[in-house]
Amino acid sequence: MTETPQEAYDRGDAAGRIAQRLDGYDRHFQVINGSIEASARSLHELAMQVQRLADQAVADAREREKTAEAVEKSRREAASALESERAVRADRSTTAWTPLRVGVTILAGLGTLLGIIAWFASRG
Repeated sequence: MTETPQEAYDRGDAAGRIAQRLDGYDRHFQVINGSIEASARSLHELAMQVQRLADQAVADAREREKTAEAVEKSRREAASALESERAVRADRSTTAWTPLRVGVTILAGLGTLLGIIAWFASRG
């Protein structure tokens, strides 16, 4: 059976439409593949940003711990120095005025007073 020109045209037209549709699908798949690649890149970039944020959070937490330890150490040292100063002052106040020293101070004051009185008496 021989093909008529119209049948040949119809067959060629149908084949052309199929080829055109396949070309459209190829372009569509290229767009989809490009979108998937762009999404994958964006997802990777986002994952890296989240990792950087997590690393920064860990570093910040370590820095806060170090700062808190340094503040606590400084507070303990200041409290210790203050307590030492208080103890030294307490020692000075209790040892500075022993009964012997109080007696000597009173006698020295009386001696000075008597000396001044005697000096005025001799002048007058």
